Amino acid sequence: MKAMRSFFASVVTSITGASIFVEVIKCLGGIAVIPNALATVNTPFLTSGLMSLIAFLAGIVMGSGIASWHGCGALIPDIALKTGVSALSIALPMEIASGIGRCMSPAAAVVIAVTGMGDLKLADVVKRCVVPCIFLFVANLVMRAVVGSLL
Repeated sequence: MKAMRSFFASVVTSITGASIFVEVIKCLGGIAVIPNALATVNTPFLTSGLMSLIAFLAGIVMGSGIASWHGCGALIPDIALKTGVSALSIALPMEIASGIGRCMSPAAAVVIAVTGMGDLKLADVVKRCVVPCIFLFVANLVMRAVVGSLL
């Protein structure tokens, strides 16, 4: 029970930290930089690809797909409005990318648990996840390109 309590505490802390981080950036005016930069690109695939990359990297750093999704997801309505891209075509690949990023994070609870239970080195587990996760990220972007026109 103690392990479960500490796990949920770290998840709640990650989600809260990501939300606070986004709110601080919004208050400082930094949040306008991303939508304005993406508005100049004016390519739907590139817009969702860059936002997916941000969510992917945030998932790796935070070790939580949910925290990175909640942090980055707050940006979607403004970006969709400024770029004229469907919010759904940005949100779906981002959500999937954040979960993929979590899989290769050394801070993710599941990676730590597998490492402990298998008596493995953390670096070895992360190295084994890198190639499949990058392949999945690229497949996610390919599916966005194929299905994106339907969204």
